[in-house]
Amino acid sequence: NVCASAKRLPVKALMIFQSTNRATPLKVRLVRAHMRPSIAYQFAASFAKKESFSRQMLHLTYLSIRHFTQGAKKMKNKDTSQPVAIVTGATRGIGRETALGFARAKTSVVVHYRTNVLLARQVVRDCQSYGVDAVGVEADLAHPSSAEKLLHAAQALGSPDILVNNAGVSLTKLLIDTSFDEWQAMLAVNLTSAFLLMKAVLPQMMQRGYGRIINLSSVFGVSGGSCESAYSASKGGIIALTKAVAKEVAATGVTVNAVAPGAVDTDMLASLSPEDKNVLCGEIPVGRLGRASEIASAILYLASPEASYITGQVLSPNGGWWT
Repeated sequence: NVCASAKRLPVKALMIFQSTNRATPLKVRLVRAHMRPSIAYQFAASFAKKESFSRQMLHLTYLSIRHFTQGAKKMKNKDTSQPVAIVTGATRGIGRETALGFARAKTSVVVHYRTNVLLARQVVRDCQSYGVDAVGVEADLAHPSSAEKLLHAAQALGSPDILVNNAGVSLTKLLIDTSFDEWQAMLAVNLTSAFLLMKAVLPQMMQRGYGRIINLSSVFGVSGGSCESAYSASKGGIIALTKAVAKEVAATGVTVNAVAPGAVDTDMLASLSPEDKNVLCGEIPVGRLGRASEIASAILYLASPEASYITGQVLSPNGGWWT
């Protein structure tokens, strides 16, 4: 009897699952690290049948047992070195301020950049000046291979504890003027790259029982922006993806949140004339544009151990522009 033999093994932890069939939290006992995946699956199936789990909950139960039992031995000798953060689009604006904030907090940083190697080197040097490890990694996030490239860079520094999906592109066009290639490029960088990077880092985070993922959205991802339909769709997708993944991994010690900034004084607003910026500031209750450092502060909090009870949320620093 698989279930009976599993019960004789020492219990390693308790996990709380939310059943899709009812509102009662269900406790799932995790077993010793040497339990083979096939036995873990049979144990999960037996438990799921007893508790009338859906097929989806059976899968989640098995995944959590497998990840945690495989990671249990590693957790006994948990690395006490500096935590490691991956920050995409880290050479300017919000990404740069976030990378530097992590460095000041004694977190090693993987500084992602697309083309500007000089800016990336400067950010790396600035991070290293705080006494942490930092490395620059060039990657085109539109290509699936970029996720593994960034993961390997983080593994060279330790284990990835934090992922900030900050990189993004914008497009100001009416929907009817937006080409299919432009639409695809927007989704590839703003949405698909976040999916690929989360998929890459989550197994290790789940095994270690700790992780922080922060995805950058926008107020337009909530309210929609006229003449920015493709951009709004990609940022709205980020919010939906964030909420869904947060529910999937909440019981594993990994939190997933989104930050949806309002109008921030970065390169994305460089095309606006001073007059246009003044008009925009007049629409914002605090009367000014946001600063990149202010958005980075929100990201750094969500990435901290103190934010362990916050997951699946959208924090929108926007000066009261959208509430």
